[in-house]
Amino acid sequence: GKKYVRGGFRTHVARGTVVQETQTTRLSMNRWFTTKQAQTSISVRLICYKGKKTDVKWVDEDPLHFETLCSFSASIPASALIPGSRLGAIKPCWSCNFDAVVSFGTTEFKCKIEWKDSQGITQSGVAVPVWNEG
Repeated sequence: GKKYVRGGFRTHVARGTVVQETQTTRLSMNRWFTTKQAQTSISVRLICYKGKKTDVKWVDEDPLHFETLCSFSASIPASALIPGSRLGAIKPCWSCNFDAVVSFGTTEFKCKIEWKDSQGITQSGVAVPVWNEG
C-alpha cells in the first residue's frame, strides 16, 4: 500500500452512499514493524465522521466529530513481512502491504486482512470487529 502521514485518513464508504448487503469495500494499506515474529497482528480502526463539513482531509480539521466505529485485527505470518528501510530508522524493519476488507451483510458486518504471499497468492486472516460502545 501507499505510505501516509498520521492524522490523515481515507474514505472506505463516503457519506450518502447507499450500501448493498452484498457489497465489499477494500483499502490498500501498509504497516511497518521493527521486529519479525512468527505471527504478527495487524489492527485497523474504522472511524466515522459525524460532522457537517463535506471535504475533511485531516482528523484535526474537525476532531470532535470523528468517532471510532469499530476496530479489527488479524494475525499474519512472518512470511508476509518484507524487509525494508524506513526513513530515519536505525534498526532493521519490515513492512506489510495489505488490504483492509469490509463486507456488509443483511445481519452482520465481516472484516478481514488480505496480503499476497511470496508466490503472489492472496492470503487472508479473518478478523472479528470490536464495536465501540461509546
